[in-house]
Amino acid sequence: ADAIQFGEEIYRVNISSGKIWQQWMEEAPELFDDVDLVQDILRIYSDPADFHAAQKLHGRLGSLTEVLSTESALEKYPLFKSARSADMLGGCMMVKGFTLKVQDFCKKIIRHLMDAGVEFRWNANFSGIQKNWDGAVTGVIIDDKMEQYDHYVLSLGAYAGATLENTRTGNQLHGVLGVWLSLPNIYPELKHSMKIHKTGRVGEDTNVTLIEQHGEPVLVLGSGYGYTGNATKNNISNSELQGIFDSVKHTAQTYFPEAYAMVKDSIDGTGKYCVRSWTPTGLGVFETIPTVRGGHLIVTGGNNTGGFTQAPYIADAVLSTLRNKIHPLQSLFAPQRMRRSIESSIS
Repeated sequence: ADAIQFGEEIYRVNISSGKIWQQWMEEAPELFDDVDLVQDILRIYSDPADFHAAQKLHGRLGSLTEVLSTESALEKYPLFKSARSADMLGGCMMVKGFTLKVQDFCKKIIRHLMDAGVEFRWNANFSGIQKNWDGAVTGVIIDDKMEQYDHYVLSLGAYAGATLENTRTGNQLHGVLGVWLSLPNIYPELKHSMKIHKTGRVGEDTNVTLIEQHGEPVLVLGSGYGYTGNATKNNISNSELQGIFDSVKHTAQTYFPEAYAMVKDSIDGTGKYCVRSWTPTGLGVFETIPTVRGGHLIVTGGNNTGGFTQAPYIADAVLSTLRNKIHPLQSLFAPQRMRRSIESSIS
């Protein structure tokens, strides 16, 4: 019951965030220029049953824009004929959404904020939160020195570790690894980013993002997921990591065989990975703690693979909290919800 409820809440958060994304694109279009913005997403499923379930879900959520028959899909996207021959084309549909080159987008956001007077301090070491006897935050430790401000917003990633030991979030953020590989986007050039769902495989879900590198169209295939825990960095099993890379290569070979054949001897050199913060519930974390100066310390993170999608709504929650206003995320992503869910399942 909790899993169903949490899933529905994540859908609502994503929809709310999508409205802010759209508003942002209309009000500040310059931020979305030259970041390889691509609208609409093609979703492909290897299994017809999974496809029909997903079609029903996206129809209910209002995100479904077009259902493609196998014939029309192959007419529009002839590069998937080999996937059909391998019985890996169980259904296709177009849904609302967008992709972009997130590194370039973040650089633009940073420049925009700096122009507005925001100061960035790079390579600073955050090591903990200081509180008084009443539980109010007195300061944070940065580079072994306590610094004091009215408000603090912490988004510490997968390896927060002991730095959050005196918060309700505590040990709830753990690392999950994802990988990505690059392929040339060759003729007939794909015009939509994609999500591919392969039932029963390591790395069942693969995102395919369209970008340009050195003036050439490229497909970036990203997938996972490998649990890394919360203890230390560099605790990654090389053999299991290779297994995830092999799964992405299988996806590349199945759905983009000609592009894969062009780079199969060098594709390992395009491989990268990152570790993102996850929670067992799938819900993100949004914790607020009062400060001695009458402000708030906010802990946010653990948004799984939805962190980018949900980012504007999370920012809206941060701003509301700093203004002492009520926001739905304060209760939806409250860190104690996971503990309550576990306790109820045990009892």
